[in-house]
Amino acid sequence: MNNPELPRFLETSKDDVTLKVDGLRGNLISYEFTNFIPFTVRRTFYVFMNKMGIVRGNHGHKRCWQVLVCLHGNIEVSSLNLLENQSWRLSEPTLLLLVPPWNKIQYISKSESSILGVFSSDKYDPEDFFY
Repeated sequence: MNNPELPRFLETSKDDVTLKVDGLRGNLISYEFTNFIPFTVRRTFYVFMNKMGIVRGNHGHKRCWQVLVCLHGNIEVSSLNLLENQSWRLSEPTLLLLVPPWNKIQYISKSESSILGVFSSDKYDPEDFFY
């Protein structure tokens, strides 16, 4: 295995991510993934109603790429890989964290109302996981 590419925040433009805030009706966010991620989204899932301070994830993928986004609340994400350990705070739906393969990720909800959205390059495959 070559050295893994490190996770990083994606640089997006107003054409990629649109946030519409409406105090009367609520908010809407849209993502045009074709412009700024290196894969086709094949699976989407959301993690919510976590207890504050509980570690989730704590695994990586051999082939799968992911984009993590905090849709609501505040989430701390940590990456453990062969090169270095890093951490990020996700607190806005416009901050997107790209996670390449071979990065072990764990995350902790900093508020019980946090919602983590995950967009994946591959369908669920337990053989792709490493711990």
